[in-house]
Amino acid sequence: MKNVVVLLITSLFISFVTIAQNEAWERISPKPIESHLKEITRIPGTNRVMAVGSGASTLYSDDMGENWHINYKPAGISRFITLNAIHFVNQNIGYIVGSRSTILKTVDAGMNWQNISPVGSDNILDVFFLSESTGIITKGESIWRTVDGGITWDSSSADGILHNPTQLHFVNDSVGFLVSEWGSGYFSTGDQGVTWESKTVITTIENFSVTAIKYLNNHTGIVGGTANSEHYILKTIDDGQSWSIVNQHHFKASDHIHFINDSIGLSVGQEFYSDSFLRTNDGGENWHEVIPACGALHLNSFAFIDSVGFCVGDRGYINRSLDLGLNWECLKEFEFRAGSINVSEIINDSTVIIGTSGFGGGVPTGSVCKSTDRGVTWSMILGGSYFLDLQFLNTSLGFAIDSRLDSEIYITTDGGNEWPSFTIDPDREFRPKCLYFINQNIGFVGGEVSGNVEIYKTINGGINWYPTIGYPQIFDYPNDIVFIDDSIGFAVGPTYPYEMLLKTFDQGETWERDSLGYSDIINQIEFINDSIGFMVGYQNIILKTVDYGVNWYEVSSGLSGYTSLTDIHFPSNQVGYITVTGNEVTLIKTTDGGETWFPIDFPISATATTIGFFTEDEGVVMGSEGFVFKTYTGGIVDVPEFPTELHQLPILECYPNPTDDILKVKIEKTDIHKPNRIVIYSSLGVLHKSVVLTENQVFIEISVKDFENGIYYISALKGQKVMGVNKIVVVR
Repeated sequence: MKNVVVLLITSLFISFVTIAQNEAWERISPKPIESHLKEITRIPGTNRVMAVGSGASTLYSDDMGENWHINYKPAGISRFITLNAIHFVNQNIGYIVGSRSTILKTVDAGMNWQNISPVGSDNILDVFFLSESTGIITKGESIWRTVDGGITWDSSSADGILHNPTQLHFVNDSVGFLVSEWGSGYFSTGDQGVTWESKTVITTIENFSVTAIKYLNNHTGIVGGTANSEHYILKTIDDGQSWSIVNQHHFKASDHIHFINDSIGLSVGQEFYSDSFLRTNDGGENWHEVIPACGALHLNSFAFIDSVGFCVGDRGYINRSLDLGLNWECLKEFEFRAGSINVSEIINDSTVIIGTSGFGGGVPTGSVCKSTDRGVTWSMILGGSYFLDLQFLNTSLGFAIDSRLDSEIYITTDGGNEWPSFTIDPDREFRPKCLYFINQNIGFVGGEVSGNVEIYKTINGGINWYPTIGYPQIFDYPNDIVFIDDSIGFAVGPTYPYEMLLKTFDQGETWERDSLGYSDIINQIEFINDSIGFMVGYQNIILKTVDYGVNWYEVSSGLSGYTSLTDIHFPSNQVGYITVTGNEVTLIKTTDGGETWFPIDFPISATATTIGFFTEDEGVVMGSEGFVFKTYTGGIVDVPEFPTELHQLPILECYPNPTDDILKVKIEKTDIHKPNRIVIYSSLGVLHKSVVLTENQVFIEISVKDFENGIYYISALKGQKVMGVNKIVVVR
């Protein structure tokens, strides 16, 4: 760690004197975000556009998309919530809705959010507010309405069957429309959403189903729909009494329709074999194809600021147009494209190699990529497969396997420039899963043959192979193989029913079973030296050995719930990291050789799958959606030192203190400056919360109900200048 943390907790008040030079994490790829973006909107009266999406993530831009600012888990919600829709009443007040009955409200243009979610677990799909008090949401098979700004909600009546109603919008203070999934029509209201009337789209198209709707005024509307594998756009000028077909296309689905003005409109949806969407400049009478700069299998939403437009979609794609949607550029940057990063290898002081799987759906599949500058920039060195494991014995000699049923192993002897492949077993459908080489001649590949475990061995560097084991149903396949010397090795995998470990004492010629007394799935095994090793798996299991793998004992992960620990890496004997899936926490760390573990704050909406560290503090964490983050501080904010002079900085007034739920913080001006941010750290230096302040705020309420019991340090900042500090205690 760059700054050694010394906690002087003999004093009630502890002040910060300096602020960290570095953030805990630097995003490498992709930029600006990896989340599936569901909707983007312009905040009325401003140049701010804001998007929401999967992984409880929001992002906004104030400079026409040049820079984007990300807010993960607004109001402290779960990262497993998908935010589906966003709507602003005016330049300050806005609402976001999402899964698990999530409703968030902001009164400061999206800088901070309050959780006003009602009880329930339904998926809320859409939101529209007619005023600061009156709004409508759609969820499940119902429409709900509020007249008190979202404090209470009442069900609206509808005269037809609703299924996942969405595309909610109003053309004036009373008249609104929405679509019900899989229906042949849509719904309209004339009384501010109190009641809804079902309307059928009258057309000659058999089996027509409406997928999108946009009314320009009381009488003129556009719908998108499908029938018999064809996609249509229809138009009405008499409030749905009659409809005319204005576009038909085999590939261009219309799942979202947006009009910039009465003449210019755009339509996007699911795309197959062709990355383009549709545009009209005559009020929807005629439509033509427009090519986005960065396509996606699904583009979801538009927003415009005058002539500048944005189109967002799955995997965080952001397209921008500067000419009312005629031409587009891609605002998403990749170091490489990947659906998931599955494995990583630190080769030397500056080089890391990773294996990835691809997006699918026509996008090139996985690759092996290489960085020679400690994870900052990357190049693809092998492509066209689904890489699950790789190993380099030095900077020149490396091996890789993929999951296809072709029994291939790839070998490079020039640092990854050329990768000739060799067949492991031409006579059997062997699916490789993991590999391990003891030296340049002797290696192993584990996998499955017809559902049974099989481990192949080579003694000539991977040119020829022979099977060493054929256990039926020990586990489906080995997840990992490791050797601690030339003779002793281990293989781990899914439990069936209890054998989760295989051992060899004769260099892999024969293997014996060991259940260890646990019924679980082991994902990874790693030895930090000949005697000390770790296994990690499902249900938060961490097993440790200090006697060469003879005996194993469980250590606590510090996590609760049903989670999976997927990768483990020790850059030193004392410091180690584990990636976590299925939990709010995505990364845990140890500083005492693996006896105790604590969570690290990691600003990501996806899931970490693999890690590699060059030193105790400098490393990369990677995972699903192809993300790469780098840290120079061991994943912990550089904690300022704590002075002994307690009067050096003003005390930040916080109450109640201790607290168990809501902490109120008084915001005061110091000299001519006023804080613009509040940050809260744990005693270990983990950043637990960062809240942006508006110019006129005099106090703020911060929820700490998701904090563990303990001592935390709070600071008010103006840029990097400390304006006030305090110590708070969370007790339940």
